[in-house]
Amino acid sequence: MPQLTLYPPSAHVVFHGGNLIFSHEVEKAVHDIHAACRGIGTDEQLLTKALGNKSPETRNLIAVRYHQLHHKTLESLVKGEASGSYGKLLRMIATPLQETEARLLLDATKGSGTNETLCIQILAGRTNEEMQILRNTFFNKTGKDLSVVMNSEITGDFRKIVMAILQAPQISYDPQIHHLQRAEMDANELYKAGQGRLGTNEEKFIRVLVESPPQHLKLIDDVYYQKHHNSIVKAVEKEFSGDAKMCLLCMVQLALDPFPTIAKMFEGAMKGFGTDELILSTALVRYQKYLPYVQTAYKQIYGKELRHRIKGETSGDYENLLLTILDAPQDPEYTGSSASQPGGCYQQPPPQYPPQQYPPQQYPPQQFPPQQFPPQQYSPQQYPPQQYPPQQYPPQQEANFQQYPPQQYPPQQYPPQQYPPQQYPSQQYPPQQYPPQQYPFQQYPPQQY
Repeated sequence: MPQLTLYPPSAHVVFHGGNLIFSHEVEKAVHDIHAACRGIGTDEQLLTKALGNKSPETRNLIAVRYHQLHHKTLESLVKGEASGSYGKLLRMIATPLQETEARLLLDATKGSGTNETLCIQILAGRTNEEMQILRNTFFNKTGKDLSVVMNSEITGDFRKIVMAILQAPQISYDPQIHHLQRAEMDANELYKAGQGRLGTNEEKFIRVLVESPPQHLKLIDDVYYQKHHNSIVKAVEKEFSGDAKMCLLCMVQLALDPFPTIAKMFEGAMKGFGTDELILSTALVRYQKYLPYVQTAYKQIYGKELRHRIKGETSGDYENLLLTILDAPQDPEYTGSSASQPGGCYQQPPPQYPPQQYPPQQYPPQQFPPQQFPPQQYSPQQYPPQQYPPQQYPPQQEANFQQYPPQQYPPQQYPPQQYPPQQYPSQQYPPQQYPPQQYPFQQYPPQQY
């Protein structure tokens, strides 16, 4: 399947310079949020309903519209109204997703340590356009280049992978380019860079994985398994370690099997002693548009409902907001936004749906009456005879040839020439033997005279 897109359509519209139009639902939600935060105290239930029970596209439009009407960000409003895990989650859904990710990356790289897990989950498995939106947003909010910040905060193979993700764009899938022969070449290159040599050629290994679109990476994985009886995931586990291994595994697994991979992210945030509420909140907000598929995958893997698992690990307003987001409606094909550009409408990126299978269509044979055309008659062409005037040439005069008397030359006498006799060595050649020639007997018919 193609790579997952996380940002709502309106984020892509703004990135391409389009204009947004807001529906009545968006206008009402902005009014309700402003009323909930007016005066002393906060109506948490109203905030939860106004923001949590919205699709990603509607929620993004609410944040944009609130800033237009009240000249302050919705995030700054809710930041002072709620605290703790509930307040952090409320800030996430009150902010456009690209701005939330930019702030999370900045927080993850500040201070004495780096939250590598959060950086990996945000950066791995992104489309070229959404990576560019994220980098632009990070620069606009912080005044810093994301590549420079990440390069200064991490080291080793992990830094090589992150720099490749940020700077080497993924090649768009093209069946004319990403065919079986190309997959065999890339699979051999991966093997020679990893398991087929002593040590690992990290740059070559990383380049193949980063540049390959998901459809092509799946084909590489099939070829790799057929030739070397091993998967790319197993190869990564053998050749890398630490954060580098975790980052490559996240990127490869999101491309090959995205929904079970996301389901494992949820379980990883909740297993063990205590719950990593930041990772849980981030995963829920970022992958909201795919939650129906993720919940199905989670139940297949762990035999329980994701909703029940979250309910057992959280409590209070935070639990209520998590479950509200989990049950929020999904974006319809057409949302409360539209984009316009000079000369026409902006075409939004297509939504991601699982592949549909339809029965083959059978159509009755078409019969067309024979076409009859009247015979064409052409009149003969008649041209008038051509008359040319007679040509007159002046008389030619014969050339006057010169006559010369015959020339007489005295006879020439030359002395006889004497040459010494020439002696040449006698040539000896071996006798030549030729096979006897046999010719077929020719029979001629008797001649009659």
